[in-house]
Amino acid sequence: EEVISRSIENAAQIEREMKMGLALEVLQEVRKLNPNKNAYVTLGENGAYVSGEEGIVHVALREDYAMMVNDAIRKRRETINAAGDYFFAAVAYHEVFSKGMSAVNIAVKASENAIRHIGYWDYLPRDAFNVREPQTLLRAA
Repeated sequence: EEVISRSIENAAQIEREMKMGLALEVLQEVRKLNPNKNAYVTLGENGAYVSGEEGIVHVALREDYAMMVNDAIRKRRETINAAGDYFFAAVAYHEVFSKGMSAVNIAVKASENAIRHIGYWDYLPRDAFNVREPQTLLRAA
């Protein structure tokens, strides 16, 4: 049973890494076509890739905050359906009405909006989010 469980976990991890790798490739192509436009790709619980004046970055909750958010959501049994819709509603709002706000800050605000939608209402400081260069996640075959 333990071997099967590890195999399933490994398969899920590989699938996640492949999806994130594909999302990054797509965003890189979009950036080539529109280098002066902000672009966003959501990654579910893994945050979002953002293309803006900083280049392409990965915005995600720090692990300690992600654990708190996940625990709160499990306790409240909130749905995570439409979290991406809430993310992009906040992106649209800030792209139109928050002139001068960086794509990274928009992504953080949008992530907070999505997190609120799925049921986490506690305080999230700005440093609850990591902003990093995307990592090549795929392992060598």
